[in-house]
Amino acid sequence: MTPTSNQNQSVLIVSYYSWDKSSLKPDDIDTSLCTHLILGFADVEDRILSKGSTDGESSYRAVAGLKAKNPHLKVMLSVGGGSHSQSFHDMVADPSNTDRFVASVVETLRGNNLDGIDVDWEFPMDIRNGKAHFTRLLQKLRTAFDDEAKASGRQSLILSAAVAAQSVLVKASYDVPEIERYVDFINLMTYDLHLFKWYYPFSGHNSPLYGRRREIGYFATLNMASSAKFWSSRGMPKAKIIVGIPTYGLVWKLCHRIWHGVSCLTLGKGTVGGGYISYPEVGLSCLFLRWHSFVVE
Repeated sequence: MTPTSNQNQSVLIVSYYSWDKSSLKPDDIDTSLCTHLILGFADVEDRILSKGSTDGESSYRAVAGLKAKNPHLKVMLSVGGGSHSQSFHDMVADPSNTDRFVASVVETLRGNNLDGIDVDWEFPMDIRNGKAHFTRLLQKLRTAFDDEAKASGRQSLILSAAVAAQSVLVKASYDVPEIERYVDFINLMTYDLHLFKWYYPFSGHNSPLYGRRREIGYFATLNMASSAKFWSSRGMPKAKIIVGIPTYGLVWKLCHRIWHGVSCLTLGKGTVGGGYISYPEVGLSCLFLRWHSFVVE
């Protein structure tokens, strides 16, 4: 049960979501910009891997076809996502259900020329013994991948996990030393770190590299550097930590138009895009609405 990725190689991952009905189609992706592409999101349905928000086999084969443009590209499928954690619960609760799911993962990946699976369960802490269930799921996937590789003579499928960046979630959801044994790498979700919360209704950077001088306590940890350091301190090798960078912005409903900087009091998520704004929209807003940037410390 040994991860197979070469940890001495740089890993640059691009996530592509088929539910995003933007003009960017698989064929438009510049495959020279990344080493791995992850398609999201598949789901768990009736204890097996299902198409979720993707278009199923047509989506799988479209992204797998990108390997014709870049033979070194690894194309993976992500299962779960922020709104599908419930679907994991019944599957992991019964070992036979987990075995059925794992078998369906191998069949789907090999049948569609995909190179691996990214497990995005948000979050194991939501159920009793979730930490142990998550570890067992990864262990079963790794074992199945290794066994299939030995039987087929092919390179083992890749196993990664999308994991929380916040320390409180990490402590409650992950047995880091055990996870490390099974994954090729983790995708650290160092974004959405300042979403609107009723208990902390302030604006903030979506994905800050470092904390700000005025931040103290837990809030000083809501940044990339602190999250990566915390995972490393818990036992995850630095070479396996892939830091996530969002290509979208956050939108808030402000209390007053003159209070529009970082850490301003807000009333909730903005009405535009359900609280999110895409990368192209940010660029257009800067160009036509005369948005400006500023530096905070």
